[in-house]
Amino acid sequence: MPSISNALGGSTDRTAQSPDGTITGRDDLWEYAGPGEPAPDWPYTGEANIQNQQLSKLLGSPDERLGWTNETERFKVVSVDATKLGDVRIVLSDGYSLLLFPNGIATEAWRFFAPEDERHLVFPIEQESN
Repeated sequence: MPSISNALGGSTDRTAQSPDGTITGRDDLWEYAGPGEPAPDWPYTGEANIQNQQLSKLLGSPDERLGWTNETERFKVVSVDATKLGDVRIVLSDGYSLLLFPNGIATEAWRFFAPEDERHLVFPIEQESN
């Protein structure tokens, strides 16, 4: 099992980019990548969507429990830029980056955390009720 020091989760829109352009974006999750035509009950969460195929080229198969992991340390975080609006650009080594941008106001967009730590950085910041 991979050793995870930090993790990123959420339902925000996201785009993975390489020096050559976009690798995959959120909409690619719902696009069938073959072979042939999709079955009427095609499960978009399976391996046959464009997003999973593109990420598999970079990271191998996803871990059943953790999802996509960077086991080889190929992609090291170089910098992180965030705005108060919740947009985040995570710059990775070799010219790669991950862009996150909230797609609504009613739910959590993203969270950054260490799996063994109770402290999580959450956007939007949870407001305490009175």
